[in-house]
Amino acid sequence: LQMEDLPLSRWVSLIRRKIKNYEEDPESSFLDEQRIMVLTDIGFVKNVKRGGNQRPAVQEQEEFVQMILELKDHKENSKPTGQNIKLTSWISRQRKMYKEFKEGRKSTMTAERIVQLAEHGFNFHPKKKMSWDERAVQWLEYFSTNGEDPKRDTEDGLEKWMRDQKTKYRMMLKGQKTSLKEEQVKRLT
Repeated sequence: LQMEDLPLSRWVSLIRRKIKNYEEDPESSFLDEQRIMVLTDIGFVKNVKRGGNQRPAVQEQEEFVQMILELKDHKENSKPTGQNIKLTSWISRQRKMYKEFKEGRKSTMTAERIVQLAEHGFNFHPKKKMSWDERAVQWLEYFSTNGEDPKRDTEDGLEKWMRDQKTKYRMMLKGQKTSLKEEQVKRLT
């Protein structure tokens, strides 16, 4: 079988194996340092560690740069809701890979990537979702200080939470099923 007869993907895999063989034992590969330098100079990516679906490292780097730019548009990179599904998915993927890396499990996250993300202000540990009781206390403090509900969306999401409680309360009054309980209603009135 000649090299020119191989499909490109098989050729790339073969070359990567041969580079690895050369790095482990230079005598075991038909490649030499000069050929490896030529491949590197033309952009050949020799070290791609991936699971099932492989993506070229160049594509991954372009995605990384794009996501970092979009991330900078957000005040904080906790999950951006709905407005950018691709960014939300990318953030979740980074956090999942980071967790796997920290736990010593197989992960595509690297120490270098963690540093890159941290340099761009990536938040690996988003704020924990507050319980209903914690939110109720937060709302009561806000209400006792201001005498009214939050009127605009606050960074901590209190206005949205209160809006959700009012919606659930209206559903309860109509006899519809809701997660709001009678004792919770009493705490808010």
